Amino acid sequence: MDFTLDPEHLMVQKMVRDFAQKEVQPTIKNWDRLQQMNPDTLPRMAQLGILGICIPVKYGGQGLDYISLGLVCEELEAIDTSLRVVMSVHMGLNSLALLQWGTEEQKQRFLMPQAKGEKVAMFGLTEPGVGSDVANMAFHCQARRQRLHPQRREDVDQPRHQGASHPVVRQDRPECERSARGHHGLHDRH
Repeated sequence: MDFTLDPEHLMVQKMVRDFAQKEVQPTIKNWDRLQQMNPDTLPRMAQLGILGICIPVKYGGQGLDYISLGLVCEELEAIDTSLRVVMSVHMGLNSLALLQWGTEEQKQRFLMPQAKGEKVAMFGLTEPGVGSDVANMAFHCQARRQRLHPQRREDVDQPRHQGASHPVVRQDRPECERSARGHHGLHDRH
């Protein structure tokens, strides 16, 4: 088996390495001290095509393969773990899920702006006493009257992985509140 990277992969690797070393690394300590992310980083990643690296061109991405995505993550990780996590969540937990299982309308409405970097995907995955253990989450969201309402699952006898859903929620929805520290959360307001 030949593990040699082809010229396209080497180009992606070099582009992301140069970006991370020249544009992220010089300021990362300062941003970490502030516990913030440089607001210029994700727009720059969008400009370079990184945020849609393996999404098909017809959905606004670069149309490259998963080796390219792996190289992107590897080069980001070498400089800033949190930036690689942002990339993994944006691409792996959200964009690729939309690509695989989304309707055409969802792909046009959500995937295309994400692949172009016009929107950045997030994935909220926690609840008290469970953390990020998806199988043990007791709450789910139910849409009622154009609003999402978190509620406790009543089907505790059902296998834990059944009935899981992942709603797409825009931050401008009334259920999505910003806390005093600037974090977003989904809340049920009766």
